[in-house]
Amino acid sequence: MEPLLFVEHAQSCSLILVVGSAPAADAILNDAGWEPNGYTWERVVRRVVRRDLPDLAPSIAFDPEADMFVAHGPDGSALRALGTHLAALIADRGRIAQIVAEMGAPD
Repeated sequence: MEPLLFVEHAQSCSLILVVGSAPAADAILNDAGWEPNGYTWERVVRRVVRRDLPDLAPSIAFDPEADMFVAHGPDGSALRALGTHLAALIADRGRIAQIVAEMGAPD
């Protein structure tokens, strides 16, 4: 699931992407005019969930920060599925570039 981190808590789980841990994907965001921060990654992930994993949407909440993207919720299997999907996406420069292009220019 690299570069994402999966963390189990007592009552919930978190999926974390630290800004800078996916330099190739961050470069694609930069080239498109997006700041590669937790808020931008939330925008990317929301698009991915809507398009590819809509059944997971009710199980996932977001709490990004400037230096990290965080998804969390009580359903560890949903977050693991999201993490696996995102790891494959981040590793595929063409797919991440397509999603970023779909996002258009920053506001």
